[in-house]
Amino acid sequence: MPTCTKTRYRDRIAAMLVLAQIHDKASRPKQEARVYFCDDCRGWHLTSRKRWR
Repeated sequence: MPTCTKTRYRDRIAAMLVLAQIHDKASRPKQEARVYFCDDCRGWHLTSRKRWR
């Protein structure tokens, strides 16, 4: 079973809260834009991609 090296959030709400905190801070060139579910680790991650493939 593949594992992820990204930060894993237990549910969508936890990931969305972190995303909101990031958006409240100073802007960065490559900023996280959304959350997504990962089938490999069965958790949620943040990504800077605005759209899914």
